[in-house]
Amino acid sequence: MKTDFLTRMASALLFCACSYCAFPQSAQEKATGRTLVAEMETINGRTTLFINGQPHDGIFCSTLAGNMQEFIEAGFDVFNIIDGGNPWVADSLYDFKETGEYNLDNIIDNFLHEKPDAKIIVRLTYGYPRNFWWAVEHVDQQAVPHWRNLGRKMPSYASMKWREEAGKALEVTVRHLE
Repeated sequence: MKTDFLTRMASALLFCACSYCAFPQSAQEKATGRTLVAEMETINGRTTLFINGQPHDGIFCSTLAGNMQEFIEAGFDVFNIIDGGNPWVADSLYDFKETGEYNLDNIIDNFLHEKPDAKIIVRLTYGYPRNFWWAVEHVDQQAVPHWRNLGRKMPSYASMKWREEAGKALEVTVRHLE
């Protein structure tokens, strides 16, 4: 049972690590199109993550960009960035270079500048609160989470309109990152 849990966790990391594939290896070099290869192999009866042919401990951190230095100093090289993952600012409008907390490109560049061999998992969030504008424009497609009713509405994840438009935003973001 413990092995099953570890295999599932390692598979989740493998999926996330594969999402890193198009980022350059350093902030100074252009994207080369090289793909990061993440594989799971069994070594001495243990499931082991390999990144580009090298065994990796599979440990990663979820952090805000402002805390990256502490994790770099602690020896982490896989980062799940929990801020900056939403460049969708209005209907069919995307801003990857804006200032402030949602500046996805600059956050990635900063991580790569500080840790050129960083593997980055981008956490893309298209819901509350960043897309409050969407809920305001689509009153009939809103939801109020019972556990966080602060008087604000958010897009309903059951809304087909929301799913289609957020899906398009996700597609635009992934193509940009490629």
